[in-house]
Amino acid sequence: MSIAKTLLFVLLPFFACDFAIAQNTGSLKGQLKDSSGKQVLSLATVTVFVARDTSIITYRLSDPSGNYKIPGLPLNIDCRVLVSFSGYKTYRKDFTLSRDASALDLGVIKLHADANDLEEVTVYAERPPVSVRKDTIEFNASAFKTLPSALLEDLLKKLPGLEIDPNGDIMVKGKKVSRLLVDGKEFFGGDPQIATKNLPANIVDKVQVMNDKEQMERNPETPESDISQVINIKLKKSIKQGWFGKAYAGAGTNNRHEVGAFLNAFRDTTQVSILGYTNNINKTGFGINDVLKIGGFNRSGFNSINISSDGGFAINDISFGGTGQGLQRSSGAGINFNDQYGKKLTLNLQYFFGQVNSDFSSRINQQRFFKDTTLTTLSLSDPSTVNTTHRIGGTITWKADPLTTITFRPGVTVVNNRNYASGTTMTSDNFRGRINQSRITNNGKGNNTSYNTNIFLNRSFKKKGRTFSANLDFSNAENNNDNYSDGIYTTFSGGLPDDSLLNQLRRSIGENLRASANLSYAEPLDKNIILRITQNIAYIKENNGIDFQSRNDITGKYDIYNQDFSNSIYREGWRNTTSASLNITVKKFVFRPGVNYLNARFDNVFTKNAS
Repeated sequence: MSIAKTLLFVLLPFFACDFAIAQNTGSLKGQLKDSSGKQVLSLATVTVFVARDTSIITYRLSDPSGNYKIPGLPLNIDCRVLVSFSGYKTYRKDFTLSRDASALDLGVIKLHADANDLEEVTVYAERPPVSVRKDTIEFNASAFKTLPSALLEDLLKKLPGLEIDPNGDIMVKGKKVSRLLVDGKEFFGGDPQIATKNLPANIVDKVQVMNDKEQMERNPETPESDISQVINIKLKKSIKQGWFGKAYAGAGTNNRHEVGAFLNAFRDTTQVSILGYTNNINKTGFGINDVLKIGGFNRSGFNSINISSDGGFAINDISFGGTGQGLQRSSGAGINFNDQYGKKLTLNLQYFFGQVNSDFSSRINQQRFFKDTTLTTLSLSDPSTVNTTHRIGGTITWKADPLTTITFRPGVTVVNNRNYASGTTMTSDNFRGRINQSRITNNGKGNNTSYNTNIFLNRSFKKKGRTFSANLDFSNAENNNDNYSDGIYTTFSGGLPDDSLLNQLRRSIGENLRASANLSYAEPLDKNIILRITQNIAYIKENNGIDFQSRNDITGKYDIYNQDFSNSIYREGWRNTTSASLNITVKKFVFRPGVNYLNARFDNVFTKNAS
């Protein structure tokens, strides 16, 4: 048998299978134009229903030439095609496909302008699943069937062009969704996953997808391909309030326990998040994403995040557990309030309390071998710490007019630390016996307070591409920490002990102030050329010192100043940066040539050293 006959014999069943499948379905095609027949209608919605119950079979959008083709339609079933386009009357036609006539060409369909299309009209039957209005794609949720227990995430997975990766990030035709709104308002910070993983799908009326207009206003030079997408969820009119959350609890031997809960409630534009937890098993109360997103830190802002190798983390110096060794007891509670007043003012307030108690005991027995000598060191320690943090923050966003937005973010953090540790270290070898020994007790307390404020103004102009922005930052931190060390050092020479005492106070004082202003102006010189001028001014003032004071045996107070170990630095200065650049777009390429001028001066004054 020849090679050609062999390939034909092998592939024949596959061709026969495809042919059989093709014979069991039909197709519909045509072209859409306006009533004059001169203008084609692109992005019109063409939907095919089952005629008897108007259940959706499938749909397509017309291409830039107004053409559409819908394959995979059932045979011998009465169907109805519905063509809809904003501003035009709806076109309907019933049809039935059969094995003998499986392809139907409707030719050119001319849609007539709808003179009464002045307001939005809600149609409960034969509702098109997708409609395009200017730069917004709108999906009707009722056209996509989901289970009664489905969440918003399950509904979005059924929408064409939308993808959700394993991490929960949403992509629209390759573009990432940066924010998710509910009825046009920020929903618990605008993080998409808060809504997709908590809102039921059956309360959704419409899903709208559009470009991120705020990103376009902040940076008009952004290429269209890099503009993020925004999803707006429109709820059914009868449902404008609800709540969701999660809770956990556990218990074990030796009084080990953990308990925690999130509760989020919303009513119209008011959104409230409440968080609380406690455990004594050296574990974080919640995952970092839960705290940032549902807990509200993404809404009110944060200045610092610290993550330990064991999985514990702290935000704005608030520890959520799992950040230390030994037996750690973590507790925390907080509330986050978010509301919108009219169309111009949005308010967010946050308060959080966190406390971590750590108890840790260690015993280290270390041996070192030097030829015939064995050196043994035994260390015993028993430290404990209590860290308490209060954090108050918020965000006020005011849209002064359609082109001007002002954002104000104040915040205050107060941290109180208490620590106690006692330790003993003994060193000996196999010839001399005991060599030295130390017993030390440390008591420490600290109070740290920090203030931070950010003001951001963004101004757009009627001329496309012309923008002005001002970003002002101010922060001030005061740190006061006292650590008392009391101990006795003993050395053994010839078997006789020689003691020396340590009684000292190590006091660290610090005040750090930072202020900066960043101004930016963009002016379009041409359709593809934009000039940007920026000015950045930063001022810092730091005053940090360490004082060592020994205890007065007569008064019992730590008032004897030790100059040898004390030092301080006063630092003041400013930095001025001016830059100008051109943003040149050539087809798909962007060039940014520019020039930058930096001028800075810092003066340092030391207690001991030359300035």
